[in-house]
Amino acid sequence: MADSILDGSVAFLRPSTIECLSVQLNPQKLLRTENKSLRDWRGVYEGTNIQNSMIYEKIKHSQNPFKLLLEEWKRFEDTTIVNLLKILETMERFDVIDDNCEMIKCDMQAADKLLKEKGLSVGAVENKIAGSEKVLTYDDIAMLKTAREVARYDVLILHADEDIIFAERMAKVLEQQNIKVCLKDRDLLVGTMELEAVTSLISERCNKVAVPLTPEFFNSPSNNLYSSLAQSSAIAENRRSFLPIIRKPTDLPTNIKMLTKLNALNDGSKNPYFWRKLCLNIKENFEESSQIPLPKELEDGSQQALNQIENGNITTMPQPMKASVSSSPLAPAHFSSVPDRQAKQPSGNTNESESIDATGGSKSASTSTSSNKLSKLKDGFLKGMVNGFNGLVKKGRSGMSSSLSHNSISGQHAPFVNDEPEFHGVGEMSASAQICAVEAAPSPPTHQLQSNVVSSRKKKGKTKNGYAVFS
Repeated sequence: MADSILDGSVAFLRPSTIECLSVQLNPQKLLRTENKSLRDWRGVYEGTNIQNSMIYEKIKHSQNPFKLLLEEWKRFEDTTIVNLLKILETMERFDVIDDNCEMIKCDMQAADKLLKEKGLSVGAVENKIAGSEKVLTYDDIAMLKTAREVARYDVLILHADEDIIFAERMAKVLEQQNIKVCLKDRDLLVGTMELEAVTSLISERCNKVAVPLTPEFFNSPSNNLYSSLAQSSAIAENRRSFLPIIRKPTDLPTNIKMLTKLNALNDGSKNPYFWRKLCLNIKENFEESSQIPLPKELEDGSQQALNQIENGNITTMPQPMKASVSSSPLAPAHFSSVPDRQAKQPSGNTNESESIDATGGSKSASTSTSSNKLSKLKDGFLKGMVNGFNGLVKKGRSGMSSSLSHNSISGQHAPFVNDEPEFHGVGEMSASAQICAVEAAPSPPTHQLQSNVVSSRKKKGKTKNGYAVFS
């Protein structure tokens, strides 16, 4: 371990590490070392500069003497990891050092990483500050280091362990909008008692408490307690400080069911107004950042979604299945249920194009497409869909004779057989597939009638409502 980390306070040790040390040092040892040192928690007490009989008696009759000893010792200036290791060496408790060295190292590195984000390090924080009763979060250390008051937060996010990804995403989005967020697992000082710290944060430090509600959240007794405390604080202060967020369908308690809730279901819905509603519920005078706008979609809680917020990327949503149209000029249009992943937009070249067959392969064939052609065939197919999806939709003749099957303008054949568009396989498709097919359907060409053909089909002198009648 680096010297700067060894010089850090024991206040940065995690509760789990302190518990492991307590299991080995709490039992009293009868045999002393060669230098007459005790080999249990009493030896650690002798190595400290605590000279108070009242504190000793209090520690002696405690259920966890070593833990209480660290609580008292961390307020002194010499309460560092290096001094604790020296005391254990004097007691000849090398077994305790070997068993817990890696956990101590991980705790100090984690604390140092979080403090560096505040411009500090574990070695630069005085024990007087690290061991202060006011210190609950790493922000408190940074504030007290600059002779300011302890930190206050706009919102505290309480969540189940399974929802950590979504909670971190919430924190990132809110912090980008200049909303100060407190995450229990991220900001809470590792050496503090969680119950006391969270209770103080809810009642004194945080204006709002946001809770993503899932079945896993209610399976935790501590989360149920924190939720009840937040609701009690809101009732006592007569303000709406408890913000329930429905993350997964779950049976809500009666006291939460009657409250107004935000919808953040991870069912794939976009929910474009969720983030703005959340920000407005946290800060009434909220104004969206012009540099980093709020996300327009509520993405599923995953690490990929979190990375997209950090990098400013936009997710490309999966495209719905597209209709595959045969490129043969006289073949009927065929709609496949296989998603068209390789289809290209029609190019300016009217002689060649690339289409996808039913097996997903690509083939080249000549075709004639234009925007008016796509519109016409799409309308014809839509009318056929409305008439029953009977597998073979036949549209009545629209006044075009077989002589018009050849486009007089482009010189290409119209994509009809006997002037009637045919659509196969529609009746076997699902409703969603039929809708997607309608949206992606191409259209027939618009034929410009030659003057001689038009004149031959008109009956001179016969009109109806001012329009010429075709034979």
